[in-house]
Amino acid sequence: MKRLETCNFFKILKESTTRYTLLLGSDISKKFIKEFLLEVLNGMGFKAEIKESFAKLTIYLNNIS
Repeated sequence: MKRLETCNFFKILKESTTRYTLLLGSDISKKFIKEFLLEVLNGMGFKAEIKESFAKLTIYLNNIS
């Protein structure tokens, strides 16, 4: 996620150890980033839920598999 932040896809705000907010520079990339992160996080063994808002995504890590 830090690499994608460096490429200016979004800015990461760590709300807690299980909640992160991504501030998006463009609403166009929201669906791609959401699906990409869900696949990556699930592949790493995390159970993640991502909620959409205007120009932001909130990631909830429910637990670790």
